Formats: sequence, structure tokens, C-alpha cells
Amino acid sequence: MRNQTHQQAIDIFNNLAYLPPIPLTQIKHEEVLHEWKNMLPNKSSDSTGTSAFILKKLPIEYVTTITVLFNKCASNGEFFDAAKIAKTICLYKPEYCQ
Repeated sequence: MRNQTHQQAIDIFNNLAYLPPIPLTQIKHEEVLHEWKNMLPNKSSDSTGTSAFILKKLPIEYVTTITVLFNKCASNGEFFDAAKIAKTICLYKPEYCQ
């Protein structure tokens, strides 16, 4: 907490919670289909608990439904709060500190 840069980053992060939702641009069905095909079926889940492994088992016809869902959320500016947060792990490497 004594590190001013760290404290400034925490303050900025906390202030972001007070911003109104910002609508996102609509995505096209082709974009979702492209990402769907390139998605690796990892068994781990993301920050919202979604598993790519399970998603890959869904029939390809669900891409349309997912596109509509995404676009409805995007137009309202509402998405999972957990998906908006990125965590970093900083590793100390002495060879770069000289």
C-alpha cells in the first residue's frame, strides 16, 4: 500500500465501477463462427465458469443463438463482471534489474 503507482492503479480500478455501461458494436455471425472453429477444446474454465470443452460439444447450430445473445448483451453494455477483470502475476528476474 506504500507503493504510489500500485495505489494509483487500485484507485483507477475502483473508479471504473462507477462508469455507466458502454454499448459495444454488434458482431457478425461469421465472426462468431470463425472463433468457434478456432477455439481449442480446453477442459479448464474461464473467469465466468464457461468451459471451451463443453462449448465445442454443442452443435454448430448454436452459433446463431450465441451471436444473438452476445449482441443483446453488447447493445445493453452488460457483460459478466468477472470477464472484465484481468489478473497479472509479476515475476522478478534479477538479470533484467541490472
